[in-house]
This record gives sequence, C-alpha cells and structure tokens, in this order.
Amino acid sequence: MFAVWVRFEPVLMKGLYKFITLTQGAESYHPRILNDFMNSMRRYYGHVIAFWTVEVQEKRALRTGDRVLHWHIMLFFPDLRQSDFGRMDVFRIQSYWKYGDDRNSADIVPVYKPRLDYLLKYVTKALGG
Repeated sequence: MFAVWVRFEPVLMKGLYKFITLTQGAESYHPRILNDFMNSMRRYYGHVIAFWTVEVQEKRALRTGDRVLHWHIMLFFPDLRQSDFGRMDVFRIQSYWKYGDDRNSADIVPVYKPRLDYLLKYVTKALGG
C-alpha cells in the first residue's frame, strides 16, 4: 500500500493550467507516444511543465477486449494566462495527438484551482492502491 501526499503551491507558480486526457485508438505503450505530443507542445508554447500518468480503460477492455490507454496530464504554461488561451489553442493541441481517433481522443479542460488530487487518484490506481 502506498500513501501519496503532495503540497502544491499555486501562488508560487503563476501561469495557465490545463488538464488533458488523451485516449489512444489502440493500446501501444511506448514512451515516444507522449514524447511526440510534448515535443509538439514545447515547439509551439515554449516552456511547458507536465505531470502525467497512464491507465488502461478496464471497463472497455472487459466489454470489447480492446485494452486502450488513457493518458492523464496536468499541464502548466508559465508564460500564459487564461485570456491568452483560445479556441485555436484547443484545436492545435488536439491536432498534436496522433494516436487516437478523430472523435474524442484529446479532451482539454481548464484548471481554475490547481489541485493534483484528481490526477493522483490515477497514480495511486497504477500503484495498485
């Protein structure tokens, strides 16, 4: 059993936060998958900090036999504010994800109060807790 405790000080880290869920069209766990996505992000946005975990969609695996991965990512853009991030940014980020289907493989939501507990539940799940 693992216990995870993180103190996160958003006051010290001013910028823009986004929570992104990337879904693969078929399972293929290889670090390059996320590296390609993050390299595209950094080429356009510059310095981007990411905290991520990955999980298998177990219910879908039981239902269809298809073991598909979800990548859960908390992104921090130190040089942006919410007003600097628009509709074209969402489309751009979705276009960087090349491993899913076109329908709903890159979900991007704003983070108004940076909290890691949502992301950490997937980390804990991956650790078997």
